[in-house]
Amino acid sequence: MIETKIDYYNHKRKYLSWKEKAKKGIEGLSLENYNVLMRYLSDMESGLNVALLMKKGPRSFIRLNTLRIRMTFMMRLFQTRYNLDDMTLVDEETRQDIIGRLPPGQEKYTVRQMVTARQDYMAEQFKPTEPLSPLRFYYLGNLP
Repeated sequence: MIETKIDYYNHKRKYLSWKEKAKKGIEGLSLENYNVLMRYLSDMESGLNVALLMKKGPRSFIRLNTLRIRMTFMMRLFQTRYNLDDMTLVDEETRQDIIGRLPPGQEKYTVRQMVTARQDYMAEQFKPTEPLSPLRFYYLGNLP
């Protein structure tokens, strides 16, 4: 019996349609950053240049969508606030300094922990509309 994965949220369609639209360029990104982003995403599609400890192979469309959203956000942030049109010219020290100056997220999640990681800067954008159900807490192993 062949098992097929069902893409309920149409991640594949979203990613492929975005990729087709992005061939004309991405609004708010310089040409250099656009080329870096597209090269990075194509590497992730085929499973190239992944971290040593990570599973080898192509990334899922869910992961590719997440990467494209976060990377374009960070590239636009670097361009608008710090006038950095080419991410490849920024050294590691400067990058860490810029990320260190980002304000931590202030969103409380349903597990009642504050989000304070700067690498999770997008946390301010995602606000849960309703708390997790008690059944969900049961599966997480921490009933209220």
